[in-house]
Amino acid sequence: MKTIKIFILPFIILLSGIFGACHKVIIKKNEKGNAAENFEYLWHQIYIKYSFFQYKNIDWQNVKSKYLPLISSGMSDEELFEACALMMNELRDGHANLVAPFDASVYYPIFLNSPTNFDARLVLTRYLMRHGANMQSTGAIDNCIIDTFGLKIGYLRYNSFMENLYTEDLDYILEKMMSCNGLILDVRSNGGGSSFNVFSLAGRFADTKRLAFKSYAKSGHGENDFDQGTNLYIQPQGKYQFTKPIAVLTNRGCYSATSFFTLAMKAFPYVKVIGDTTGGGLGVPNGGQMPNGWTYRFSVTKTISPDGKNYENGIPPDITVWMSDSTLHPTHDEIIERAIVYIRDGL
Repeated sequence: MKTIKIFILPFIILLSGIFGACHKVIIKKNEKGNAAENFEYLWHQIYIKYSFFQYKNIDWQNVKSKYLPLISSGMSDEELFEACALMMNELRDGHANLVAPFDASVYYPIFLNSPTNFDARLVLTRYLMRHGANMQSTGAIDNCIIDTFGLKIGYLRYNSFMENLYTEDLDYILEKMMSCNGLILDVRSNGGGSSFNVFSLAGRFADTKRLAFKSYAKSGHGENDFDQGTNLYIQPQGKYQFTKPIAVLTNRGCYSATSFFTLAMKAFPYVKVIGDTTGGGLGVPNGGQMPNGWTYRFSVTKTISPDGKNYENGIPPDITVWMSDSTLHPTHDEIIERAIVYIRDGL
């Protein structure tokens, strides 16, 4: 099985910070022809390698016609960066980023145009700390057992797939949770991270080896030139596997690796995804360097679900629930409460 590494938005922001710390920021006029050369190079690399033109109905030739008039030999580096970043944002892809010593582009509308559907303080005070000493922070996962409706329901909160998951931590948590009637996995507003953590965590909820998704990499310059694809599976890992009812909580802030995790968990019949559609980001990014030294990346693969669907723009939940304004309803989280109902009633 091929190994696919999945990176996320915070990585590009961190990279920008590193550049800013290590290099003096110089804003200057481009030498004659340099702006056009760099613009053309970036446009062409995207043209031959980007994986979602057809899926997103993007005419990249028209995009070039839109932004090329902004390019001139006398423009500053800042002006060139803005034009190139705006062009990349036409991809509507959180994995499409441009990084210069003085800035990094990020496509924010994926989650800014949607309800948050998550209140970290409410989760902490109402659920994790409901039974006081019952709450534990075990490695990267905050966890507790909620006693409600005569049931014991495990609650696990994982903030970022950037945070490594260790075998001993997962063993400890899962052993504690084995007595529960069901489990809530809250990955809302988890921006993504490493694919290694996706498979490590999902494998703890696998009853048997199951196909999670199939990944296709661009293999030619045409919009539909992809390789034969690679099947990726989830299989049992570690000492304990929890296979009772499981609710995975999602919102539009679930991106990249978190969307991969959500899709993988949907392979198991006892799992329901509850909340809002994820932010998507199922294309693995790759990139390079422009002639002027700026770096870029964009999606060069596509991921297809076992039933043949492309969820690049987001994985819809099995049960849709949107939160009310927590300032008006500070005592409960509707998405968590709906997950409890699923575990209690199976509906």
